[in-house]
Amino acid sequence: VLKAKRDKYAYLRMSVSQKDPTLLYKFQSIFKVGNVYHNKRNMSSWDCYRKEDVLFVLDSLFPYISDQKKAQALKAIQYVKEHSKP
Repeated sequence: VLKAKRDKYAYLRMSVSQKDPTLLYKFQSIFKVGNVYHNKRNMSSWDCYRKEDVLFVLDSLFPYISDQKKAQALKAIQYVKEHSKP
């Protein structure tokens, strides 16, 4: 969950990072959302910012993630529902 300093609203963001971008591009091709970025430290990340896209990916992955990640996802979704733009 992101919350802009100047803004009273929260936003969902999903990110997966690793050194080898191959799996990140595969992840992107499966879900057809988000973008893969590369930084100067030889790391890559798949990032997704659109609320609908993040919810789609979370819904798709939910049965396969750990209980801890499920709890984090549910908490983030609830927070954004309470603090998103009307």
